[in-house]
Amino acid sequence: MKLPPGLIAAALGAHLLTARASAQPRDQVYRYVEAEAPAASSGMAFRDEGFTSWMGHPSGGRTAIFDASPNPSVTYALDGLPAAPLYLFVRQLAFPAPQASVEATVDGRPVGITEFDRPGTMLAWSRRLGPFAAGPSSTLTIRPAAGSSQAPYLDVLLVTNDPDAAPDNTDQDYRSATVRVGASGVEFGAFRLNAIAGKAAVHLAATAAQPVRVSLCVTAREEGSKARVTAAREFRLAPGPNALAAPLKLLRGKRYSVLTEVHGPKGLLLFMRTASARVTEPVTLRLSGVCFSPGEQARAVAEINDPDAAAARPVLRLRVSSGARTLLTAEARSKGGSVQVALPVGKLPPGRYTLTAGLAGASLSAGFSVIPAIRDRLEPIRKVEATPAGLLVNGKPFVPRKLYHAAGTAAVKAQGYNSVDCWGGDTLEGVQAMLDEAWRNNVYGYGILFHPYFYKGIGKGFDLAALERGVEKLKGHPALLLWELYDEPDAGVPVAELEAACRLVRKLDPNHPVLLNFCFPAKFAEYSGPCDIVSVDTYPVPHAPLTLVPETLDKLRATAGRKPMQIALQGYGDVKGRMPTPQELRCMAYLSINHGATAFAVYSYSEGKGYPLCLEADPILWSFTRELNREMLLLRDAIVAPVVAVAAPASLDVTMRRTPTGAVAIAVNKTGTRVRAAFGAGEFSRAAVLFEGREVKAAAGRITDTFEPYAVHVYRARQ
Repeated sequence: MKLPPGLIAAALGAHLLTARASAQPRDQVYRYVEAEAPAASSGMAFRDEGFTSWMGHPSGGRTAIFDASPNPSVTYALDGLPAAPLYLFVRQLAFPAPQASVEATVDGRPVGITEFDRPGTMLAWSRRLGPFAAGPSSTLTIRPAAGSSQAPYLDVLLVTNDPDAAPDNTDQDYRSATVRVGASGVEFGAFRLNAIAGKAAVHLAATAAQPVRVSLCVTAREEGSKARVTAAREFRLAPGPNALAAPLKLLRGKRYSVLTEVHGPKGLLLFMRTASARVTEPVTLRLSGVCFSPGEQARAVAEINDPDAAAARPVLRLRVSSGARTLLTAEARSKGGSVQVALPVGKLPPGRYTLTAGLAGASLSAGFSVIPAIRDRLEPIRKVEATPAGLLVNGKPFVPRKLYHAAGTAAVKAQGYNSVDCWGGDTLEGVQAMLDEAWRNNVYGYGILFHPYFYKGIGKGFDLAALERGVEKLKGHPALLLWELYDEPDAGVPVAELEAACRLVRKLDPNHPVLLNFCFPAKFAEYSGPCDIVSVDTYPVPHAPLTLVPETLDKLRATAGRKPMQIALQGYGDVKGRMPTPQELRCMAYLSINHGATAFAVYSYSEGKGYPLCLEADPILWSFTRELNREMLLLRDAIVAPVVAVAAPASLDVTMRRTPTGAVAIAVNKTGTRVRAAFGAGEFSRAAVLFEGREVKAAAGRITDTFEPYAVHVYRARQ
């Protein structure tokens, strides 16, 4: 049965701790064990949680990591568990099996190997392992599974006798609990969390065998915040069916983890459930993108999240306009709480447009643009040089626009990317095949040198013979842009390994530079020496201000000297966060330009099947990158041009640069608030505001303009 949007079913709860009344009350046990607290271990290291943004409990702590020792393992004591069949869940790094899988045994008997419903670069609960039996003092042993290639990170274990348990992936301090099923003669039934704005509430059905008083206690924790909302209500249950409910004052657009408990006489825990949901509007509208090319269709999808309104099957009415002119109209009747309409926006001339929708008494709008097809013909590569001003391909300036975790397909080319990683699995032939595919679609490739064919692991280093074979085979490929020696080596790769490999690559191939991508500013000076191009990834959304990007680039410049810099921009979200908005991504890109980046990459297109926070799963941000790539293509001369200092207020980040076609100024609102500000106009008297179709004039040597949150304005001088 399909549940109405906005109602989170019991199956989505964190614990699924449904207490069912029975003739003989019994205990349902939920025993959480921190991975950092083993009874014994061999070949284990322990790392502070929070060393990267996608792990860490609110209270802090450590994760357990297997090292490169032979036969590493970790053992935990299992005492005082019920005799009923037991089940195990492991919260760990959720790479696709068997990359980071672990195998579990209890008292030497196999329990299973971890797999994940939604693999990705994150901590997540495994599928259920078991059943198994445990004695009065059993031991649980975990070790890397056969075929694993990534050191598994272990966070928390759950042992339970509830066959329906499904732990919540929301990062939290997990709390062991025992539910007395069937106590006080109460049977609990359907549970739902209504997460519609203005109507948020928890609803629970209960059947009592006799009159009894119970307390319903609800705690809603806003994810990514310390804010909490609580509700508590007392009920006197009558014999037969009863309905329990507690309204909640939840904020629109916020995601909450909601813990619901029911306590009986003397505080006995009768029911516990955790559910997660984002508070939605009664009606939502989404467009299949924000940027379209000639010939494309847009899909407008409206969802009626209020089941009462959905039952009336209202009509969706759409209008596409430019200014006061109506250019397209459409309508369709909803069914089952949703309605979808195709709009031929690709027939419109290039420009910016507004889609307005009316449905179930709500009026909604969304903006989008239509841009010309991106034309960027690349020539076969003979020589690439890394200069202080950026890369030169065959002697001409070249600005990489790379997409991580994607092949060089025709679709990637049409999106405006001009380069991709050529990883090739674990074979040299695979790298060759990816370069070949990229070149068929006129896309350049980064030759990746840190996969298993070339690199044998930390402490083992590069296979220099394999490296020589690979470089000799691929160095003449017309699509090869550069060699990426390692991604994030500052997480633990010995510098000596990088230096030896880099010397060999340079000796074999002087026509392609070597790149290293870093992640820890404190280690930039230590690691930036061996390479020709320095790169950094920093993903601030939503945990840090966007200014973390230029601050990190400034630190990289201070340690890397005159080497060209690449920035890996955030097109990814961790499980505790979210994806950046188009405005945030554009802001980060232009802040990077202002602070010296001359090569750009977006991380990432895909993070594994089903992972929800990457470009593949975000059609809005994916479509926007086409518009951003077009802007960067049109500004390639400005990106590599010398920078002139500009006086600007603290809210703005401004640079001016001279290009063969005139001066260009880039002004970025660093803040999340709307500002009206002025900055030094230099040689500008009047300027065209690129990509916006308007013009501004300088007054008293200053340009004054209005900036929406994180807005970017690009000005080209007009004489």
